[in-house]
Amino acid sequence: MTRKPVRQVFFRALSLAVIAASIFLTEGCGFFNASRRFNQELKAVDGLSSAGKRDAALKRLRSLRKRASAASQWLSLAKRELSLSDYEGAEDTLELALFKMPANDQILAVLVDTLAREGKTEEALLRSDGLRGTQYRLQGAVLELTEGETRGPSARNPAAWEVAAESLDDPLLWKNAALWHAASGNLPLACVAAEKAFRKADLSGLSSRDRLLPAFIYYDAGFPETALGFIDPNAEDPLTLSLLADLALERRSEAEAAGYWASLAERHPNYSPVPWFNLSLASPSSDMSMLYLDSLLDRFPSYFPGIARYVRLFLEGDRIVVKDSLTLALEAKGFFSLAMRAAARSHIATEESAAARISAAEAASGPDPDIRLWIEGLRLETHRLTNSTAQAARVWELLERRPDSDIVYRWGMYFFLTHGLYDAAFSLNRDRPLPPDPFYDALEAAMDGDLASATESFNACANSSADSWAAMANLAVIAERQGRTADAVDYFDRATSFAPNDDSASVLQYRSAVILAKERDTRRAEQVLMRALELNPENGRASALLRRIQGL
Repeated sequence: MTRKPVRQVFFRALSLAVIAASIFLTEGCGFFNASRRFNQELKAVDGLSSAGKRDAALKRLRSLRKRASAASQWLSLAKRELSLSDYEGAEDTLELALFKMPANDQILAVLVDTLAREGKTEEALLRSDGLRGTQYRLQGAVLELTEGETRGPSARNPAAWEVAAESLDDPLLWKNAALWHAASGNLPLACVAAEKAFRKADLSGLSSRDRLLPAFIYYDAGFPETALGFIDPNAEDPLTLSLLADLALERRSEAEAAGYWASLAERHPNYSPVPWFNLSLASPSSDMSMLYLDSLLDRFPSYFPGIARYVRLFLEGDRIVVKDSLTLALEAKGFFSLAMRAAARSHIATEESAAARISAAEAASGPDPDIRLWIEGLRLETHRLTNSTAQAARVWELLERRPDSDIVYRWGMYFFLTHGLYDAAFSLNRDRPLPPDPFYDALEAAMDGDLASATESFNACANSSADSWAAMANLAVIAERQGRTADAVDYFDRATSFAPNDDSASVLQYRSAVILAKERDTRRAEQVLMRALELNPENGRASALLRRIQGL
């Protein structure tokens, strides 16, 4: 039977039942004369209450406080005050009882519930801390969870879900505990709770998402091998295949990941654009690549990464393709069918096909298409313009159409900078909707010869900006010009760690080796050059410098 979510009403009823049981279990414990007299007084109060004499009954109950000595007596007084709707009187009774018996968990549990019924939620939550670690800990957890439902997700305490889960041993509660621990950033506790939810659940009644919960959390926590232990290796649902692909990448097995992406594309072609896109990125260069990219955009026409890749394939003139397993098997045996050749010829990026893909993406995006589609259209259009002035004019037109878009401003800054129109780039940086980018501020200062200001601005973005690697590389250049060669080498090394790709990292290592060679530190220069060639074996400048050093 599928378990239904435990709702607030259930928690509330359970908490009141626990409190009522604690009262009834302690009421009949009067063995001394004083206790008998106290009980007789209570019966008199009950008589007044039955006769409708509420005020007289409450007055009698207040007078009995000075004669109460046992927890059962205090609880009996509070119980009767609550039955007469005198919540403040019950609160006073319980507070006095706790003053005399501060370690009594029963009295504290009833007080917490009384405060909650009065609407004194903050005070009830504060007092409920004392219930942690007691047999009434569920009472405090219920209060936190029900209050969290009123206030919203941010008010929910993962520990409260865990207390409820431990008390009731319900897999649904363990699942909630796992999710809230994960949302709070406590992945170790999330892993433990998710595994308990998995072990205690009826797996046949779980959705694939719930069944994979511990696998997802262990994966996020950085334990891909453990995550695999919670996955059915024969499962073919898209969520499982997607997770298996991610786990393969985490284990640096790109070939295995590509196999799962191919399975996703074959079995669930309309599930997600990601498998199609990843296949196009992970494959070697050949004329078959556009088959995957066209398949992606036929199904998901507005998927921007696919549009951007399509445009770049045309602009770069590089017909990179994906070879599926059948193609690779045929080619390995020396075969290449006419159908395969025809397909390859029909899937080549052209200016017309790229423009058509952009138009289709805009149409599929509705009345407010992604502004980046306009930028790709402009990128495609300016490719035909050989005159830089004409290209710049089209960029200015887009800026006038969307003066509120920082995305457009950032692209315009990049466009002008890469086309040598530095004044325009720096002007846009100062006028953009968001505060100026310190990276462009630094470039402007460096070009003006103000190395001190450039250093300050580069430092501002070296540890936080997406351009941090470039900022550190520029700091290296400035340090070299100032004669601080050791600092320059250090900056180049740090920039290498954050470089976006191996080619850029190889160039940075080469620049570092040049400085070391000038300083006559040939041993270290040779080591750095070998690292540069590991990153990019086709780095000709690094090869030439290494040969020269080794020939010395």
